[in-house]
Amino acid sequence: MTAAEVRTYTGASLAEALAALKSDLGRDATILRTRKVRRGGLFGLFGREVVEITARAVPRPAADPPPRPATERLVSKALDRDRAQREDRVRRDLAEIKALAHDLVLHSKEHHLSQLSEGFFSWYRRLAELGVAEATAQELLMGLAAEWRGRANPGREEVLEPLLDRFLASIRMNGPIELRAGGPTRVVLVGPPGSGKSTTLAKLASSFALQQGASVAILSLDTNRVGAAEQISAYASMLNVPLAIVREPEELPSRLAEFSARRLVLVDTRGLTEKDRAGFDRTASMLRSVEASEVHLVLPATLTPSCAEASVRLFRPFRPRSLIVTKLDEAVTGWGILDLVRRFGGGLSYVTFGQSVPEDVAAAAPESIRRVLRAVGGLD
Repeated sequence: MTAAEVRTYTGASLAEALAALKSDLGRDATILRTRKVRRGGLFGLFGREVVEITARAVPRPAADPPPRPATERLVSKALDRDRAQREDRVRRDLAEIKALAHDLVLHSKEHHLSQLSEGFFSWYRRLAELGVAEATAQELLMGLAAEWRGRANPGREEVLEPLLDRFLASIRMNGPIELRAGGPTRVVLVGPPGSGKSTTLAKLASSFALQQGASVAILSLDTNRVGAAEQISAYASMLNVPLAIVREPEELPSRLAEFSARRLVLVDTRGLTEKDRAGFDRTASMLRSVEASEVHLVLPATLTPSCAEASVRLFRPFRPRSLIVTKLDEAVTGWGILDLVRRFGGGLSYVTFGQSVPEDVAAAAPESIRRVLRAVGGLD
């Protein structure tokens, strides 16, 4: 019987009709209608009265499939195990293919250096460990080998100083901030969060105010970071230089006018990321009013190469004159970030290598950078 099948049962009494229904459909049948009718007779006359029940069976759930035999279960488990093993082999094979491809690419690159002596080739590998891009390492060593006038197979120490000379000569050293005549020099520091902008600004302010005797003022646009105002206020108080904290763009003209007689106005900004588009647009709008003499991008030497390159691209709209590399004392080598300066242009203006104000800052110059690279690269 289907779920929709309806049947009718009759009996001389209600009990008799119900008994017939339960015998056929069971106790859970649904009664749709009960009535008394006459059956037999002539044209409906003289017939006997009976009880009629119309009912429908309740559908029964499908029976659970019989359990699989033990042999079938074992076969299924074996097939699942075999499938997992095949997938694992495929994953291992793919990993081996990727490793082989990487080795082939590396071999192809190093094949161009095969004519180099061991003294030069060992530095190719060492520069890669120090975070220098492969293309840079190849260019430096191939060029150095082509001009080499020393022993045919020099030792590593013999190559180090000429290599440093060549590397440093390829980095543009912009030197320190130059104060303009006839008005304030407005220098803006931009960079990602945690790059050390505020500490670097304090070091520069101290250098110019205390060591060079220039009149300095600090203008802070960084009101977003917790504790930023307190930090820059502490620096300004320590250095005894005036400070203006600007919270709204309309405050800028009056604040800049206050510092019109100052030789140097250092402008601190909030740390910006690619996701902080609102902060980026707000900072860009405020800097247009500042009319900066110079913009410096502050990057810590602790950044990974990919993050450093992303930061350089992010801050290009601000047109930085040069980079300030901070936290060289915390970096694994420092070579990688300086290679970034070399590859992306713009030049280098300062490096910092500690928290002391103003001692731990130096204008970019070959000899000071040489000392840093030898120290942080573990080459001394």
